[in-house]
Amino acid sequence: MFSDQDLAVMDSIIKRYPRSRSAIMPLLHYVQSKAGYVTNEGIELIAQLLTIETAEVSAVATFYTQYKRKPVGEYHVGVCTNTTVQSSKDLVDSMRQGNPTPPTRGPKSLPTWKENSAVLAGINDGRANEGVQAGEPTLLGLKLAKEGK
Repeated sequence: MFSDQDLAVMDSIIKRYPRSRSAIMPLLHYVQSKAGYVTNEGIELIAQLLTIETAEVSAVATFYTQYKRKPVGEYHVGVCTNTTVQSSKDLVDSMRQGNPTPPTRGPKSLPTWKENSAVLAGINDGRANEGVQAGEPTLLGLKLAKEGK
């Protein structure tokens, strides 16, 4: 899956750091940019290039939410389900009804959504239902993305 050019790019990333191990995160970003998610092959290659255990690379890839370990949709939507977000259950239920893709998975070009905690450190300013990220517009956006418009 990784070409000689990819290996050269990865080598140049490693050379930026005094300790090669420090290149784990940029290498994970690079691997993810190639397949859309961090593959097992990518983790094994990073471990080999850095001469560390695959478990060490995998630990970083699974700890940080920006790294996707499975294929995801083209659009990523996070829904805060913290107890302080009163309408989150209704929103998640609506998304489940309008989007049969379960959280954390999705076919190519469809939205992938995931329940998160504390997506925004919101304040009670009376504007929760304004803007493109509010309830109905969010659901409409998911519908349009699903329909490919």
